[in-house]
Amino acid sequence: MKLRLIDPACLRELRRVNRRFNLIATPIIYRTIELVDLLVADDAETRFPQVIEDIVDFTRHVAVRSILNPRGVQRLLTRIKRLRTLR
Repeated sequence: MKLRLIDPACLRELRRVNRRFNLIATPIIYRTIELVDLLVADDAETRFPQVIEDIVDFTRHVAVRSILNPRGVQRLLTRIKRLRTLR
């Protein structure tokens, strides 16, 4: 799919254009993520419910490049439905 070639930052902005494009772009944006403190914080699901839901539904590849809250990382990783790789 050609959308994978678009810069992720631009793709995130383009999602705001309309709902149909959002439905196409969201799985591409969340396919690979890098975990950060905010995503594994104890209150992440309260603060970012849609982001966490999209991660759970669409993420396949996760990178962890820093020392993060182990319980938060485990909590999020165990919910990801299609996790294929963890780096």
